[in-house]
Amino acid sequence: MNKNERDVAVKEAKAAMQPGYIQIEFGYSTKYIFTHAAGIQVIEAFAKAEEVDGSDYKHPAIIPIASGPTITVLPREKYINMKVTHLLGLNKDEDDEET
Repeated sequence: MNKNERDVAVKEAKAAMQPGYIQIEFGYSTKYIFTHAAGIQVIEAFAKAEEVDGSDYKHPAIIPIASGPTITVLPREKYINMKVTHLLGLNKDEDDEET
């Protein structure tokens, strides 16, 4: 293995060790993707958050959060696949048939 091959192998190994992403879902259709580090910060912020209860329109109340967002770990490989598929305008069904 020459120096160039070794450098490429080290770069690929480091890329494989990079942390993935965190998907945070609010409601049924609003999903945000954060880097792992940023996602942890959002989760920590939610631990300190409160909710506005507007059931009484004239007198809203501040209450503890009834339910938080849905949190999912998104592996780096899946993130890259989703992003590249979108950027290249590929049909998801065609991509599934190849795998």
